[in-house]
Amino acid sequence: MTPDPTKAYVRCPNKDCAKVLSFKVFPNYKDAPIECPHCHTRGKVRDFIELRPRVLADSTRQPVQAPLQSPSLPPQSQKPSAQATMRLHEQHEAVVTLENVDTGESHNLLPGDNTVGRRTATPRAQILFDDPEHYMSRCQVVITVRSVAAGTEVLLRDAGSANGTFVNEVRLPEGTMVRLTDGDTFVMGKHLYRLTISRQPMHVRRASDTILLH
Repeated sequence: MTPDPTKAYVRCPNKDCAKVLSFKVFPNYKDAPIECPHCHTRGKVRDFIELRPRVLADSTRQPVQAPLQSPSLPPQSQKPSAQATMRLHEQHEAVVTLENVDTGESHNLLPGDNTVGRRTATPRAQILFDDPEHYMSRCQVVITVRSVAAGTEVLLRDAGSANGTFVNEVRLPEGTMVRLTDGDTFVMGKHLYRLTISRQPMHVRRASDTILLH
């Protein structure tokens, strides 16, 4: 594979997948959300393994050739590739962030259900935090982000964790859902986590255009 200097190349961190993905670079792309189209592992670009051009040049894998366009149809009438899984739009959107108050580690949450858990060699969650003492479960909670008439709604429920999730010092029963607002905190394992909701220009993942992953 001949590296394109205008593109970034990353490898999926899922050891059972390890596919190489590429996309056009843009400012602050390492903080953008990304999803592997092969195994659906999600995270920020910085959570994936960035490859140097020489590593790509030495790779013996053959690239998958794109299907030829039908001569009867003009290029602009072709349907988008099924591999187009992430598009970024510059606009004002609600930015929902979950932060470990004790360590400063933080992740942006995506619209829909976000599973949160401990980072391991065999992860069971989409959003992963370091917890060397293993007090947090591999899949601790599910945080749902959705748009409502009043703005953005965030819901939290415990996913059957071993040591529980505590909101206002009260253990959240498994399956019980509570609404979180900007600045709310809760405890997972031995650490305090804070949720923030802000509105600012950002790159938001869409299902319809901009970064084409291969």
